Amino acid sequence: MTKKACFCVVMVIVGMFMFTVLANAATIKNKTNQRLVISLSRGKTINLAARGTANVTDGDLSSPNVQNLIRAGKLEVVTPSSGKGKKPSKPASPGSQGKYR
Repeated sequence: MTKKACFCVVMVIVGMFMFTVLANAATIKNKTNQRLVISLSRGKTINLAARGTANVTDGDLSSPNVQNLIRAGKLEVVTPSSGKGKKPSKPASPGSQGKYR
């Protein structure tokens, strides 16, 4: 295979992987007026601004910390991966997005 063909094959595989990751994502919203630091099961944390939103995977959504915050009413699942549920009324402002550490 030529270098160009190998590059194309790799890009297709990477694109398929990214599509799979994004397809299994949900958006969570901080319902409090305080910043939340959320520990995820894979060792990462989300620093979520007050009333901000963040995209998480289904695996992150099922982590115990996230589930406890949902039960406590501090987090809300805005767009679950199944496509059912509430849609955000307006896009979040750039400063309100959750940030991974």
